[in-house]
Amino acid sequence: MSMFSAQILRRNRVFLGLKSRALSQVYSKRRFLSQNASHGALTKYASSGDVESAYSLLFLHGAWENAQSWADSAKYFAKLGHNSATLEFSGFSNSSTSAQTESEGGTKVKNLVDQVHSAVTELGPLTLLVAPCLGGFIAQKYLESWGVPGLVLVNSFPPNASNVLRRIADLKPEEPFDSNALAQFGYTGIFSSLLGKPRFTVAPEKLFGTAADDANISKLKENLQAPTTELILDVFQNPVKLEPGSVPILVVQSTEDKIISDDDIQSIMTFHNAEQLVKIDRASHLFVLNDSQARDQLHEAIHKWFDETF
Repeated sequence: MSMFSAQILRRNRVFLGLKSRALSQVYSKRRFLSQNASHGALTKYASSGDVESAYSLLFLHGAWENAQSWADSAKYFAKLGHNSATLEFSGFSNSSTSAQTESEGGTKVKNLVDQVHSAVTELGPLTLLVAPCLGGFIAQKYLESWGVPGLVLVNSFPPNASNVLRRIADLKPEEPFDSNALAQFGYTGIFSSLLGKPRFTVAPEKLFGTAADDANISKLKENLQAPTTELILDVFQNPVKLEPGSVPILVVQSTEDKIISDDDIQSIMTFHNAEQLVKIDRASHLFVLNDSQARDQLHEAIHKWFDETF
């Protein structure tokens, strides 16, 4: 039996006690779940390890990549014994639907929080969330009403994302966050910035780092998408309102992230009283799309944190 399998067996011995506590956390505020919420697409990867872990992993996606971008990570942890899944949020636009689209029931933060809850309900109460960028903000909003045993925030929006969004839209302090600013976040705005590379909006270097040259931009665009302006405005107007709790949180930061700043990361750490910060060397904001070495660093960081925490 491998060392990892032995660790899983030890954890499973305390599964019943932890499950009872997690069930109480996850379902205690069930009344806040909208019964009419549209559902995101959940893709599951069954555990294929020697011993199945009591803990599942749910990978959310960020503002500009799709859930498929995180499939390799879900498969990696499935091989280690975790039932894993990716969640594709509804209401995002991609290359085949470049016009802004509305999901049934709207695309506000609450709708995506409800989609996360539906996925967690299906996977089980001992589900850890791995959440990048905008998905990290949604995961933090999820904690306002629900509980999880642990959370990994990867290059995440901070609890108050207004400064991040203003910075992405290249707004001066006196400029309003209006319809012109919101237009920078739609797929059309991203597509234009990838072609024209202006100094504003989400230019390739901001998303992918210097590795994103003209030769591979077209390939990277296949996995790009964008949130609706309705969602971005809702994120801007509704910061996370949460009392610091006892949920273990691992914060992960790419050292060459041009979207999330050091101040953003520090605000996350302070807000949640988080103590664990891992930096991924020479990685961009969207390393998940074009940097296998950075992805390996992330996997190692999550694995180490899991071993030390659960």
